[in-house]
Amino acid sequence: MFTLVAYALTPAIIEEFLFRGVILTEYKSGGRVCAVVISSLLFAFMHYGFENLILSFFIGVMLAFSVYVTGSVWSAVLIRFAYNLYTLYLETQLFAVLDRPNNNVFMIFIFVGLFLLSLVLLLGCAEKMFYSYALAGRDPGTRDDSYVHGKVTFKNSLISIPFLVCLAIYIITSL
Repeated sequence: MFTLVAYALTPAIIEEFLFRGVILTEYKSGGRVCAVVISSLLFAFMHYGFENLILSFFIGVMLAFSVYVTGSVWSAVLIRFAYNLYTLYLETQLFAVLDRPNNNVFMIFIFVGLFLLSLVLLLGCAEKMFYSYALAGRDPGTRDDSYVHGKVTFKNSLISIPFLVCLAIYIITSL
């Protein structure tokens, strides 16, 4: 139980509220793409090692996308918690099953099925989001600047103190 809370639940809650709740929201004034890229880069920098940089960035983009589609940071927390559970408990068992002969086709079928299920759920949420935009008469490509305190551009985001500090930590720990 301690392992579950310490290595799966706590990191999911803390990291997602930090990266998707605070950082993603703070960089929104530069646009959604800017917010997603900066929060995902910071997320990737904080998951040490160059070999994990691209995967961590991709995971950060997917988690940010889930926040935008569902409108809640709890979706990212749930996805991250499930991913942490997988890496803690299921990954070794999954590879043990894959090592047995004749199980590859079955596992590919399961992965394709899970991918298609995820795709249907995400597209369903995206459909609801765009339908609500249509009902409100809003163009989904426009930004809502009602919450903006100051204009943030992508260039300014790359030279911001939090980004540079995370980049420095990443470089120092990667040496």
